[in-house]
Amino acid sequence: MDPTTNEPTVLAVDDDESHLELFEIWLEGAYDVLTAADGTEALERFDRTVDVVLLDRNMPGLSGDEVLTRVRSRPGHCRVVMVTGADLDGEAVPLPFDDYLVKPVTRDDLEAALEQALRHANYGRLQDELYTVASRIAVLETHVDRGELEGNADYRALQDRFEELQAEFDALTGDVGDWECWDEFDREPAAGD
Repeated sequence: MDPTTNEPTVLAVDDDESHLELFEIWLEGAYDVLTAADGTEALERFDRTVDVVLLDRNMPGLSGDEVLTRVRSRPGHCRVVMVTGADLDGEAVPLPFDDYLVKPVTRDDLEAALEQALRHANYGRLQDELYTVASRIAVLETHVDRGELEGNADYRALQDRFEELQAEFDALTGDVGDWECWDEFDREPAAGD
């Protein structure tokens, strides 16, 4: 997330300059868009502020598959959407991508994939912080006298933060159970399915 604008940060990686220009035009205003023309540049530009990577698979030098593996080895909740001319095949099965779009893509398809990826990235961030805050509260309540905690402003702030996070998490997940969210991934079956 770009801390100066509060816009989600998208890193578009493609060796075709026209695709990068198109992604910038489509996404400007709603996202902070970074671009990279190859895998090496992508890894140089990638940092903890990147929320989603739009990644071409077939590039000279470091392939999109290699970039994906390296991005996944870094900490954080960044999501990766493959946007490529390569059809999805058995070689892609072990790749840890979050979504896969085959070019040519429409603006609507790209925006829908980004919205879904950001929703899942936010889910992970919220879940991590909620767990951390709940753990700190539990440790304090286990080891510190209840009377001492009652008047402690820092403890009250932790409780308030827990309630805020719980409300955000509930708003994000709604009444949907964790496994019911898989319905949003339904796609048209491949030929022969």
